[in-house]
Amino acid sequence: MMSQTTGIVGKKPYTIEVNEHGNIMVYLHHVNFSPVKIRQAVQIIDNMSPKVKLITAEEETNGVSIDKDVLNRINNELIHILKNRFKYLHNFWK
Repeated sequence: MMSQTTGIVGKKPYTIEVNEHGNIMVYLHHVNFSPVKIRQAVQIIDNMSPKVKLITAEEETNGVSIDKDVLNRINNELIHILKNRFKYLHNFWK
């Protein structure tokens, strides 16, 4: 989900969610058609997709699941990393 000129209500930038079907959603704020931000979101989805499929298959087979608090911590750490990375790339390309 991208917003070109505003934020998305109730979501932090780069919030990652996985819905009940295993689809990965990344919320991007103030994209302004930035290829860097869009590419980062695509990379997140590409990197997470095989792992989410594996976890989903494991959950269906063995009833294993990831605690929501663990997912939230991972999400917060990833947001922090991506913000720093975006700042670096933005300054690099100036």
